[in-house]
Amino acid sequence: MLRPGLPAPFIPRVDAQSPWSSPWQVADRACDGSNGGDNGGDSGGGDNGGGTDQPPVDTTGWPKPLVENNRAYRNNTGHVVASYFVEWGVYGRNFPVDRIPATNLTHILYGFVPICGPNPTLQQENPAGYSALQSQCSGKPDYSVVLHDKFAALEKSYPGDKWDDPIRGNIGQLMKMKASNPGIRVLPSIGGWTLSDPFFHLANDAARRATFVSSVKTFLKTYAVFDGVDIDWEYPGGGGANTGLGSSSDRTGYTSLMRDLRAMLTQLGQETGRTYELTSAVGAGPAKIDQVDWQQASTYLDYVFAMTYDFYGAWSGELGHHAGLNPTAQSIHEGFTGAEAVTNLMAAGVPADKLVMGVAMYGRGWSGVTGGTVDNPFTGTGGNKIAGTWEAGVLDYRQIESAFQGGASGKGANGFVYYYDTQAQAPYLWNASRGELITYDDVRSARAKADYAKRNGLAGVFSWEIDADNGNILNAMHEGLGHSPK
Repeated sequence: MLRPGLPAPFIPRVDAQSPWSSPWQVADRACDGSNGGDNGGDSGGGDNGGGTDQPPVDTTGWPKPLVENNRAYRNNTGHVVASYFVEWGVYGRNFPVDRIPATNLTHILYGFVPICGPNPTLQQENPAGYSALQSQCSGKPDYSVVLHDKFAALEKSYPGDKWDDPIRGNIGQLMKMKASNPGIRVLPSIGGWTLSDPFFHLANDAARRATFVSSVKTFLKTYAVFDGVDIDWEYPGGGGANTGLGSSSDRTGYTSLMRDLRAMLTQLGQETGRTYELTSAVGAGPAKIDQVDWQQASTYLDYVFAMTYDFYGAWSGELGHHAGLNPTAQSIHEGFTGAEAVTNLMAAGVPADKLVMGVAMYGRGWSGVTGGTVDNPFTGTGGNKIAGTWEAGVLDYRQIESAFQGGASGKGANGFVYYYDTQAQAPYLWNASRGELITYDDVRSARAKADYAKRNGLAGVFSWEIDADNGNILNAMHEGLGHSPK
């Protein structure tokens, strides 16, 4: 992996059909076991939109059938099977809520909810997105959560919507999806790679923290489709997109934030008669784990989503499996694998039954690799980023499978040869003649990760991000957990 604390570069997404004059959707996968993002969100205000006083949801046409290669499974083990759904996926990716394989998920994490206040990282990396956020924050206090892309979240129309529906868009669709799949939990994920700046300013300030927690409560009351909150602070202690932020005091701040959110969710549950969950997506590298008092913080959390991917990527010339499960003799950095991350988090105080292991529904790739052998690129050095699906260096699994692997069981295509590292439990595709390398999770490695989670008493598995899969990765996650087909 890259040197600890060195962030992956931010790269704008360019999705078609955005309502903004220049797209504000942004790259969301960081390094050191992170993957975040920075868009999306929801209003901290009380403008209709799904509160408990809303009329019954019209579920005509729901539940939606599974699409692509998704197959129905029984969750006969009770494990968490979660995935992130990104707000901006409704544009160029053409992945609206009705394509989510809801019957195969226990949790959907809706990314991402921004926070008003100091957001210099967003301002620098995505001026259009920053302007949109400033507009949404007008009249609201700093450290409140707000909508980012209001059109995608609340206004975009879908079949069955009526012009006078008080809420449409993603959240309206999620309301219908959940009404027809009542067992699923839907959580808004606050923060991400370029939207984490406000956390550093509010976590250790009691007044600011109170403003934030209060706004989250209002948000959950306003949009009752949500069942709690997911915090994606990248990262307590520093090492995120904004290299100027982070200090040792974040250790206390993170715990205080989780404590106050848990107290609020308990109180809200008493008011509504519902049970709300508190989860957190966390960096999986040793340096990130060490910055949090997990012995204390985990007592407030229902689940800890360990981002066991992005251990290596083309932000650096270092080559390695970006989502490998086990270390190998060629591993450059200790602790940069899924199994090591789980071991380190448990040693730090996270109970196994709260840990959820991350599966990548995407790959990372280099071009211009030099020094590798015909069958082993990892002895070489990476060059530039390979051409990606939506951003340089990052490829959706569906594209990897069809264009470079030659099918789910393929042995390579278009000059690439498929390899599987049985020690790392990680696949890679290598085009030796062109010096191009792709490292990713496939069906075999996703199954191995889920099997590892089951054998080691973990809560389950989750994935980033659902629109990048054609169903084969999610199917493999179920199979690894021992779930039987319906």
